[in-house]
Amino acid sequence: MEYILNQSLSPAALFFGVIFLSWLWEDIALVCCALLAADGRLSVFAALASIFIGISSGDLALYVLGRYSGRWRWLRYKMLKSCRIKRSAQTFKRRVWSNIFVVRFIPGLRTLCFTSCGYWRVDIRTFVSAMMLAGVFWVVSIFFAVFFLGSSEWLADSPWKWSLIALALMVLCLNNFRPGWASSNAQ
Repeated sequence: MEYILNQSLSPAALFFGVIFLSWLWEDIALVCCALLAADGRLSVFAALASIFIGISSGDLALYVLGRYSGRWRWLRYKMLKSCRIKRSAQTFKRRVWSNIFVVRFIPGLRTLCFTSCGYWRVDIRTFVSAMMLAGVFWVVSIFFAVFFLGSSEWLADSPWKWSLIALALMVLCLNNFRPGWASSNAQ
């Protein structure tokens, strides 16, 4: 990671790189962004702006994808046929704000939830408002936790600082890929 960053990447390249990375995996992009700010390669404002732009545009793209997926006849038929999906849509629409806030903090649910919001035709103003506000809380809380850890005295000059990315990746993988976790908790 140090080698890549030492290849004289401009702040503009890092800014757009964070946006692109957030479309692929926003949790890791957020950790990288905070570490770039802690290392002084991006200003805190530019880092926060880039991660927020990337996450918001990605979430909006998922909503639009869900909105246009209703044009596929076979998918509409499958969704309309299922009573469970109808009930889920009704329940979700009654509590859009709280659902989006909860989903924002749980990795793995965002893609399904934000695409479903588009498919279920949740009002776009409500969706964007809830998504932006939840995004601000999530980005600021995670960003500053990683930023202060990455800029702490004992870690500032250490080559181990960038291992925080590997640690975050490991925690995310353990959280999402534990075999049997969901089935044992469901019983």
